[in-house]
Amino acid sequence: MRQSSTKTTPLESVNRDREIPRFPLPPLLNQPLIDELTNLCFYQQDRVALVDLLFVFGSNILHNELGQLISQAIDQTEVKRILITGGVARYTDLRIDSVAESERILAAIRYRDRTDLRFMLETNSTNTLENVVEARKAYDFQTSTQLLFIAHSYATMRSYLTLRKFHTQGEITGWPLILPSEIEGYSVSQADWYKSEKGRALVWGEYLRFETYGRRGDFPIQAVEHTLHKIQMLLS
Repeated sequence: MRQSSTKTTPLESVNRDREIPRFPLPPLLNQPLIDELTNLCFYQQDRVALVDLLFVFGSNILHNELGQLISQAIDQTEVKRILITGGVARYTDLRIDSVAESERILAAIRYRDRTDLRFMLETNSTNTLENVVEARKAYDFQTSTQLLFIAHSYATMRSYLTLRKFHTQGEITGWPLILPSEIEGYSVSQADWYKSEKGRALVWGEYLRFETYGRRGDFPIQAVEHTLHKIQMLLS
């Protein structure tokens, strides 16, 4: 297995609170608001056959499912370079873990021992913006002309826009990691997120991140300004 990593700063040893709660209480949702929140938060394009880099956003959950999705991407796109991000997220609402998210994700990939694949790990980041900023120290993905990323389904648009801030040229395609909800048969996906309490909370949290992180410039929001305005009008 060929693997590289970047370790530039020590991990924080003190827990901290999230700027946006993980499961904020959403307002009552009607169909127009559901439609606009879906347009805002979810990004997915037709699957492509040729990919020169797979970018994996860190996650503290569903590592086996992420490993399966990455293995599927390797099968279907024949990508040879896989950049996996994620350090140790130290939030007060999470169980403390000493193993970086990227290392847990790598361990769940069945092709990690193939010598024709290059796995690169980033082990310092604790959020989406840091995933991208720190990853650039491990690999200059500006050279990629066809980039595929994997992120939590409800965060795919924010993940795309964060990547686009630093990767201004080339194509970017997204694959969603579908999250389970508390209701069997209804996942946190583009089609079903509003049918579960967990899905509604996660997507509402994404809207709050657009209004907080996007407004301050963590990622560009020009492409979704119209949608944000429509949501604000529906909420007023």
